[in-house]
Order: sequence, then C-alpha cells, then structure tokens
Amino acid sequence: VVNWVEPVLTDCDNNANAPTNNFSPGETFPVGTTTVLYEADDAEGNTGSCTFDIIVQDDEMPTVTCANDTSFLILGGSGPVQLSAAYFEPTSSDNCGVSGTDYQLTGASSGSGAYDPSAMYSFNAGTTTVTLTVTDGAGNTASCSSTVFVAETSSDVVTMDIGDVVSDCGQDTMV
Repeated sequence: VVNWVEPVLTDCDNNANAPTNNFSPGETFPVGTTTVLYEADDAEGNTGSCTFDIIVQDDEMPTVTCANDTSFLILGGSGPVQLSAAYFEPTSSDNCGVSGTDYQLTGASSGSGAYDPSAMYSFNAGTTTVTLTVTDGAGNTASCSSTVFVAETSSDVVTMDIGDVVSDCGQDTMV
C-alpha cells in the first residue's frame, strides 16, 4: 500500500474542474515502476497535468523447507537407487510469489535442473546432497538441503545407539 499527498490544483479564475487521476493514495501497487497521472482543466479549456513514479522493490527473500532431511537406502543390487523427486517436495512461500524451483544433486550422484515432483532421481552408492532452490519474481532465492546415504549392502549401514527402550503401560518409550 502506497500513500502520498495529492497535488494541489490552482486556477487563477477559480473555475477549475476536479482533477482526474489513474491511481489514488492507499492503493496496492505491483513490484516495478508505475506512473501516476493527475490531469485537470478549467472552463476556458486550459489543461494541466503532473506525473510521478511509484517504484516498488521486492527485497524479501522467499522461504523454503525440504520435506525430508536425511534418508538411508540400501542398494541391494547393481545400478543406482531410484527415488521420486516428490520425496523431497519443498514447502515454500514468498510475499510476491515463487516463480520457480530448481534442484541440484552433489556428491556420489550429480545432476541439476528445474524441479519436477513427478521426476525420478538416481542415487549411486555413497552420500548425495539434494539442494532445492526457490526463486521469486525479483530473483531473490532461498535453499534447503536433504542428504541421501546409499549403502551397497546392509553390512555397510552404520548402526546408531538410540538409548534404552523402556516399557510403561504397554507403550515403548525411548530414553
């Protein structure tokens, strides 16, 4: 919303008609430059006008959150593991709207391009970082990352101690 003091109309005979304008104070303007025009005339046919520009810039970064932070997969055969891009579906927002999302795979697997949730990504054995970058109409960007670990066999998977499991009233609880 943009506000300004409207121009003052003066006419030496005091018989000017009310001015017309294409925008009014208090309106919402899109990102970019908008020219505001005021025009007036009087009973004698004299005319006058004035213009000024409203410039709105988007300097607010979008926000993005990846759906899954870390994934562990077991290859179990030859060739890479296929995983749907939808698994990494980001949640994003921007004050002026998100215009696109790109992906990049780095590490054991590589690739990049426009994000398509119906695509399949290939992951080789090892660690791959999946980075999703959202861009708004002004070119502001934000990124989130997920890590995919692919083991060639189940013996390559590292186990982690998550603590003792205590049973209380029939429900398991991690301590």
